Amino acid sequence: MDIKPVKPIHIALFFAVVLLSLALLSLVFPKDGIKITDELELKFLSCQQINEEAPTYANLDSILREARLMDSLSTVVIEQKKDTVKEKTDKPKIDTIRAAANLLRSKIHRIEYPKGKENMLVPFFSQLNSGSTQKSLIRILHYGDSQIEGDRITRFLRNRFQQKFGGSGPGLLPCFNPVGSNTSMKISTVGPWAKHTVMMRSDSIFPRKNYGILGSCARIETTDSIKKGQLNYKISKYSYLSVRHFKWARLFFGQGAGNFKLSVYEKDKLLLQDVVDGSGPLNYFGLQLEHTPEDLTYEVEGDSLPCFYALSLDQPTGIAIDNIGWRGSRGAEFYKIQTSVLKRFFKELNVKMIVFQFGVNVVPLITNNYGFYERQLIRQLTHLKDAAGEIPILVVGVSDMARKENGWYASYPNIEKIRNAQRNAAFKSNCAFWDMYKAMGGKNSMPAWVFAQPPLAQKDFTHFNFNGAKIIAQMLYNAIMYEVNNKQSESQTAEKTEAASENQAQSL
Repeated sequence: MDIKPVKPIHIALFFAVVLLSLALLSLVFPKDGIKITDELELKFLSCQQINEEAPTYANLDSILREARLMDSLSTVVIEQKKDTVKEKTDKPKIDTIRAAANLLRSKIHRIEYPKGKENMLVPFFSQLNSGSTQKSLIRILHYGDSQIEGDRITRFLRNRFQQKFGGSGPGLLPCFNPVGSNTSMKISTVGPWAKHTVMMRSDSIFPRKNYGILGSCARIETTDSIKKGQLNYKISKYSYLSVRHFKWARLFFGQGAGNFKLSVYEKDKLLLQDVVDGSGPLNYFGLQLEHTPEDLTYEVEGDSLPCFYALSLDQPTGIAIDNIGWRGSRGAEFYKIQTSVLKRFFKELNVKMIVFQFGVNVVPLITNNYGFYERQLIRQLTHLKDAAGEIPILVVGVSDMARKENGWYASYPNIEKIRNAQRNAAFKSNCAFWDMYKAMGGKNSMPAWVFAQPPLAQKDFTHFNFNGAKIIAQMLYNAIMYEVNNKQSESQTAEKTEAASENQAQSL
């Protein structure tokens, strides 16, 4: 069979017909496209969209360089403190802290304060600078959404603070296996345990607001006359070395109808067995350990068992930072925890600062005004402050989030409005504020984090991966330590000025 060659004019006519057909189809095709599956959507680009330039992404080189610069300053500060005795006899050194601060003042993404409240974090800074961590254990509570889930961000903050101020251990842990696996500890249970959290709908079986400091609790729910269950905690191979050392274990639980039997095991070896009284509104069973067990099990048994709130694994001195992640939360669930319960926990655990980090779950709700969210946050922060008293709260703003538009990934259009609502709520509630969105690069920064080599964020264009979480945590640590060093320098300057004034007065 003879095959006739296709003439160029025929090829040109074919493409012309195809393009004309597509152009006509685009006129009647829905502007929002047609959804084929959850992950596949068919759209036509307009001429304007075709001619649009690619969005400009954040320059991560400068961001990473700034993080490393401030990190080196922290190292200098540590070395200077170690060398204070030598400094008294040697020639005076250059004031490295002051010199570096001048350079970093325009670079570091500093903590912001309400007008006239610039010293609200000073009580916490004083605890760090006074050497309190060498005598007792102080805590930072890190509340957040899925951005901190699995100990992301918190684990690096914990490691840095414990390196500098002492302490070790993972801190507070839930009495159930969390939704996002904890990278510091593996948690498992045996028995008919039921978990209740502030993220769950209220029910008639579980008493309203009967949650602990983690916004959750676990209890044995069975019709058996004798109730029995186990809580198991194993050190994760992915944890920092500082997490793998603890000698002070405390199991916190609520009020029960009577006493119950508690047994503590290291693997299969019985460490202790006791009958525990649960008559108080907040109780804990403390245990000083001779060494750190890699596998620790608590077994509870009785005809009536209380709600179990948390297990804390710490050292008796230093600093502890607790990861409290609520997946799906906007930060609007704190009112579900009784103020009296929070007060008791804050006092018992010697809490000195609270970090409040939410926002990514508000972003998909696109609207023109976020006054409702601002009011919602004010209610939660006020509830927290009623319980916390003088304990300062640092609100961490929302991170950038991106979605695909016209073939490009770009920031959601409402990020800055949400960030502004968070800042307003923080200031109106007398809380400090740190702008994570600006720190990570601002508009269209999340795609830059995702496309970095190696990647610094997950392909959902919402969450940091562990590499990115480490950088964000370093930035937050830098911001806090800059304020610590700055306030310390101001205090020392004030003391020198006062001493000079006294000497001058005496000489007159």
